[in-house]
Amino acid sequence: MTSVIVHPDRDLGPLSLLWQSTGYTPASLSASLPMQQAMILNSAVPLRGMRYIRPHYVLDLISGSGFGTDDPRYDWRALDRFFDNLVENNLAPILELMGNPSSWWTDFEDPVQVHAWRRLIRDLALRYRDRYGIDELRTWYFETWNEPDLGWWKWGEVGFLNYYDACSEGLAEVDPGLRFGGPGTAEPRSAIFRALMAHCDTGRNYFTGETGVRIDYISVHEKGGASSHDMVNASIPRIMDETKADWAWLVEHHPRLADRPFINDECDPLVGWKDHQTWRAWPYHASFAVNLIAEHLAWQDQGGPQVALLSNDNGFLGEFGKRTQFSIFGGSEDWPAGHFELFKKPIFTVMTALAMLGDRRLETSIEAADPRLRVIATRHGDLVAVALCFHDDRVRANDRLRLRLCLPGCSTGLCLAQWAVSEDFPNPFTVWEQEGHVPRPERGWSLDAWTQGRGDEVFALMRAAEDLPMVGQPQELGPEQLAAGIEVDMDLHSVHVLVFAPRLEDAPEAIEALSYTRWAGRGGGEQILLRWPTLDRRDLHGYEVQYRADESADWQTIADATTLDGAWRHVHPARPATGRYRVRARDLWQRCGPWSPELVLPALVV
Repeated sequence: MTSVIVHPDRDLGPLSLLWQSTGYTPASLSASLPMQQAMILNSAVPLRGMRYIRPHYVLDLISGSGFGTDDPRYDWRALDRFFDNLVENNLAPILELMGNPSSWWTDFEDPVQVHAWRRLIRDLALRYRDRYGIDELRTWYFETWNEPDLGWWKWGEVGFLNYYDACSEGLAEVDPGLRFGGPGTAEPRSAIFRALMAHCDTGRNYFTGETGVRIDYISVHEKGGASSHDMVNASIPRIMDETKADWAWLVEHHPRLADRPFINDECDPLVGWKDHQTWRAWPYHASFAVNLIAEHLAWQDQGGPQVALLSNDNGFLGEFGKRTQFSIFGGSEDWPAGHFELFKKPIFTVMTALAMLGDRRLETSIEAADPRLRVIATRHGDLVAVALCFHDDRVRANDRLRLRLCLPGCSTGLCLAQWAVSEDFPNPFTVWEQEGHVPRPERGWSLDAWTQGRGDEVFALMRAAEDLPMVGQPQELGPEQLAAGIEVDMDLHSVHVLVFAPRLEDAPEAIEALSYTRWAGRGGGEQILLRWPTLDRRDLHGYEVQYRADESADWQTIADATTLDGAWRHVHPARPATGRYRVRARDLWQRCGPWSPELVLPALVV
């Protein structure tokens, strides 16, 4: 049996939270109701476990005139709405400075247009500094045009370097502390990647004439396989080999830049977001992502660069087999406006599991190691949290691993809770599959046909399988039991997170701010998406949600501490929905915090 020994007294330093980001659709789609719900669900991952989103073509939300003059006129309204929504949800952008307001720019070797771009970026930074404050903007990642080596950039290599300098100087004019990097290229060490590195190292700044241009981080897109409908297996070694080759080239040719943080902000298993791969709906995708995180942490330990972020390009919405965080039913012309439902996939749910990790890494010793096992051991104060990932790149590989996890040297007992993203537990796809593949309605679908076809019943079962499942129940373990170890049984392509928590003096705090968003439901019902700020605690069993129809009715529990996220979707049978909701937190010792103030749904004519 494999033994994993976690040493709580051997601190390896801070844990880089590599996974706190995801891709996003083109910003023009951000106003759609499904994308708004996707943003809310991302913001609900506990402990700010999801922090950044990376939208495309953001600057196309700007229009205006007089760009080539000293007094341009901008229409910021669409961009304001996008960023307001982002900031209100406690999210921040990896902001590709990508787009062409009013299609005005045609030549980035024209000095008038290059200066106009610098002015645009300066004015953008000024506007959102004044709107959100400079501290907020300093948390953003400003990035170059997405994948300029694949034809998205149309103005040549010289034009790209001029564009880069205009972006850099425009941001620096507002605040030199604004973080800017790139180039987010898709081909390993492509010509435009090499040109930008040389330009930042020894090239001439277009505006100042100085040698060298700042680059605060270096971003690439290295993926696990080519785009092919016949492709089955992705490859973590391919991602790691190409990323290490990128950095080795940088060390060899431009060593002055080798201390910059590295980002792979599209480290997808395969190229091609439209290609259908059923495993994207399985725990396989989640174990792939966590294994990749562990590989990058090990690379850092071995002398590699600081890896700042790893981001899957999962922002689009689509079917179970598409490269998405969620599967969507509805939301197209075949459904009435607003009638849709999103279902969390394991690649999203695993982000909740990772959020439970601490902020310091711990040393581990592994005996009789299985090469497919990865361990990330952490602590937060006196709490220890360990992520175990059992992964094989072969999609159809099948195996189990029994291991013993030991935590020696603890002076007091701790309470153990374990969560898993695993085929041992149902998820929305497996439920959908087992229940006969409820069809996506065609154009002209009827509510009666949907109900008679068990649609509502199956969707309720899928919702019940969405959130991160707890393995067994919390159990208190003494120092001797912790040292002797506990057995963990894992199936291949799974992620288990174990939290060993001390008993805090106080029960959970109250949830002070309960809010909601409402969407049309299927049939005659309505969806109420409740949201609340998650508590800054890792010792929680979950959040309880209750509902009652009116002030005289009894409270009904609709979520019995079954979610760690700060959101819960209630599909109400009536339309418009009415009633009252309240939420409270429960810790691992079954101590409950106070109920939140009641949220009363106002009367609404639909």
